[in-house]
Amino acid sequence: MGKVKKIRSSTARADPTGQTARRSQQAQKPRAPLQVTPQTEEIRVSRIAPAVTALSSQSPEERQNAIVAICGLLEENETCRLLTLKERIVQKLLEETIHDAVEGVVVLAWKALRIVAEEEGYDQCVYMHRKNCVARINDALKKIVPAINLAAAGNLNQTTQAQLWVFTESIIRLIKALSEASIPILDDITKHIDGLSMFLVGLLKPTAQSPADIITVSTECLSSLTEDNDELTKRISSDADAVTLLMKLRTSEEPLVRVCVCAILHNLSLGPESDSPNTPDLSDTLLLPTLTSYLKHTATLDLSAYNPATAPASDRRGLRAAEIALDVIGSIATCLGYEIEDSDSPEDDEHALHKHHGNDDDSDEEMLDDVDAIGDDLRDDMEMVTVSDGEKDDDSGDSSGSAARYLIDHTTPVLVSLCRPGGKQIKSLCIRALLALNNVAWTASALAAEFILFTKRWVPKAQQIWREIVTPVVVESAVDAEVAEAASGVAWAVAKSLDGRVDLGSKQHHGFIALYRAAESDTLRVNCIGVLGAVGMVQETVEVNNDVGIFLVSLITACPDTPPGPAVAALNAIFDIYGDGEFAYDAPVFVKNNFVGHLQTALPKVRTMVRRIDKLKLGDLRKEADEAAVNLDRFIKYKKKERGGK
Repeated sequence: MGKVKKIRSSTARADPTGQTARRSQQAQKPRAPLQVTPQTEEIRVSRIAPAVTALSSQSPEERQNAIVAICGLLEENETCRLLTLKERIVQKLLEETIHDAVEGVVVLAWKALRIVAEEEGYDQCVYMHRKNCVARINDALKKIVPAINLAAAGNLNQTTQAQLWVFTESIIRLIKALSEASIPILDDITKHIDGLSMFLVGLLKPTAQSPADIITVSTECLSSLTEDNDELTKRISSDADAVTLLMKLRTSEEPLVRVCVCAILHNLSLGPESDSPNTPDLSDTLLLPTLTSYLKHTATLDLSAYNPATAPASDRRGLRAAEIALDVIGSIATCLGYEIEDSDSPEDDEHALHKHHGNDDDSDEEMLDDVDAIGDDLRDDMEMVTVSDGEKDDDSGDSSGSAARYLIDHTTPVLVSLCRPGGKQIKSLCIRALLALNNVAWTASALAAEFILFTKRWVPKAQQIWREIVTPVVVESAVDAEVAEAASGVAWAVAKSLDGRVDLGSKQHHGFIALYRAAESDTLRVNCIGVLGAVGMVQETVEVNNDVGIFLVSLITACPDTPPGPAVAALNAIFDIYGDGEFAYDAPVFVKNNFVGHLQTALPKVRTMVRRIDKLKLGDLRKEADEAAVNLDRFIKYKKKERGGK
């Protein structure tokens, strides 16, 4: 599993700020149709239908009571919510109720829409969008902004203020839910809600006198809206006062605000105006200490008995902050990794950068001699992500530090503590921590491959991850499938970064083979192949290579029954492992087992597998499979020629 990168390649938007596990599961799994029973019919007839009918009453009091009842039904449970939605309540709210003459009815109508959007997600959000909800939100904000100004000036009574803030919170949370549903909706919101960024940032100013809940939801909304949104980040970055305010809010007493502000600043640092004079101090190095510190606190808590239905609001906000912090750390690691890949060294300098795991006897002087062979520009790049043994660690995280260095030295141990199997964390947090650790590990792998000195920092952490995260997952057969999938991605990155020189203990490579066979997803299967491909390349372990080689070849000979993704991964692993006849294991494994003969027999099967991949639905996979099939033919000819045609 490579680094997790968010790409705007489909209309369904990738989970920007990490929705809860419950929400993500709802989005992924089709829900069974609501079964009509005497009990559900009784609820519909006695409670729902009267409330919906009363929304059209001539009596303001009846309409007020009706919308209160509707909000209660939507929040009560899934059954009541679905029964209410079947009465076409969303259409009625958008076309009638939000235009009611009674302000209290209007406010609760928006609250009802917010509940539906948050609880039902994509389908209902798309429906609202088609019903021109964005334009109606824009109209609502034109009423809210002047009212907030009056409230700040002390010209509203307490009751009206309370109603105003309910209205404001509902609108902000609705915007957030809609924006997270799909990219077209996000784009529509960005283009057609006038002064949205100014409105949200304005609520964060002390002069607005916003309640704490409003500040929290505003930062949450901004953290979501600014992700992969160049237009909005450009607007905010061009406002020096807004950037200054956000920088100050990094030290907010409310954890969720702190973390969301870090997410916003990270998003701004990726925007087109990241080099603006208004954003001179934007750096992920400034954000990592805040994020890591909060996660370190979270790691000390026992969340094994956490129940969102009964947990106090402060606990729910705290968990939400931890989830977002993990997502931001994962994004920071990914971005750093791509920066490294984009600044690949010249081929002439390759010898100076090549690392040698297992060569622990090399002196520091020899390592520095290698560094001296690197060009000045490249050496400057390396100094940004490495540190000499004598240099004192800097925990402050100021601009003189390195994001990569902080990720490895300080953030990685915290991530390990959050996703350690058998720990006291809930599953959703554990999986997020594993995904973040996956990105950190791949970035560290890229750094270790480029810079010899960085290897000294990473190897101890990588060994700890393998020992405390990977080994328990492989040994424990009853581990949760989602956790195993996420952990296998980390295992691949770690094994790759260590050139396969991991502690396999009691033949752990067999554990990955077993994990592959028990896997229900191609992602887990490909991850297992990635790990096996890495450990199989260690020259000194011919026995391990033999086991890995036989397994990989068996997957290829089983084509077209082997799923295409794993089949392509197995082929690429074979090419890497047996690409040189001088490798110590080539003769006793590849030649002795007649792998070339088995691959020759499998070639027509591989081509059949490739032809079965739909070019339209799985274009990238088809392209990779086509390349793998061509390379297999060439590889067979090469290996035959390598051994003199034998």
